[in-house]
Amino acid sequence: MKSRKKTSLATEADVLTRSRRRCCICFGLHRDVEIKAGQIAHLDGDRSNSVTDNLAFLCLQHHDQYDSTTSQSKNLTIAEVKRYRAELYEHVLPVVEAQRARTHGVSMAAPEPASLPFDTHRRNELKTIAMEVISEMRGPLRSLYDLAHRLAVTAPTAERLLFELAQEGKLRVDRRRGSTRKTYSMVTAPENRLIDTFTSQLDSIPVTDDRFIHQGHYELDSIVRTEDGTVYAVETMCVQDRLSRDDAARLIQQLETAKRQVGIPDAIGVLLIGITKATRRSEDDLKTLEKPDLLVRFVEME
Repeated sequence: MKSRKKTSLATEADVLTRSRRRCCICFGLHRDVEIKAGQIAHLDGDRSNSVTDNLAFLCLQHHDQYDSTTSQSKNLTIAEVKRYRAELYEHVLPVVEAQRARTHGVSMAAPEPASLPFDTHRRNELKTIAMEVISEMRGPLRSLYDLAHRLAVTAPTAERLLFELAQEGKLRVDRRRGSTRKTYSMVTAPENRLIDTFTSQLDSIPVTDDRFIHQGHYELDSIVRTEDGTVYAVETMCVQDRLSRDDAARLIQQLETAKRQVGIPDAIGVLLIGITKATRRSEDDLKTLEKPDLLVRFVEME
């Protein structure tokens, strides 16, 4: 039997102060934001897992209900309770506290930064973390809900953060035509820098530049359409040391398959290879891979 690891006083204090002793299930099911007698629940049932994301303040009734199992009805799920908790923290408690302050004549002129989860301090902190999460990924962010889970916020809040980062010029937002699904990528990501360099050197002006197009198991880093009607299907690779002809050939084969899967088999394939001054080049060798419908381009990366 696993021994119980006591939750630290600091973690308990964090949960209690953020919830203001309001039960997130009471709020989620009944929009009840009254202060309750309750306990801190371990949402995954593992009492040794006392990270903040696994804890929620629940009233006594809902704590018992959450911990119980029934055969006749669907139990409350972890995802459900976390959603209620996030909504309570972000949207309800600031309003409740402000109303309480007005009723009792308490000044709200200088609230603590963490007391309003979406004020400037909290918003900037969340945007910084969001950029860190995206920078750690291999490729663009595809799941808004995954980011929301990582930040412990609701999906609409995560989307608002990403929208603001895009407005600030830190993120690209791309959406494939006919789909509402978006991808988010850092403007400074190596793939975007390579593609930006390529499009800036085209003779014909690009009309559209759709990035990170996914179809089944295949992806194209970009589909560029120019004013003269040319379509380019772009794939990128960044090289830290030696350029490998075999690696380039495999990537070209993937590029050809992706063109067919995405529905642009006649597009000109483009392999963009990012190199540094330390890279041992074999440009002449790789250039022999070019064909009438395939370009191989080298881009110097700082």
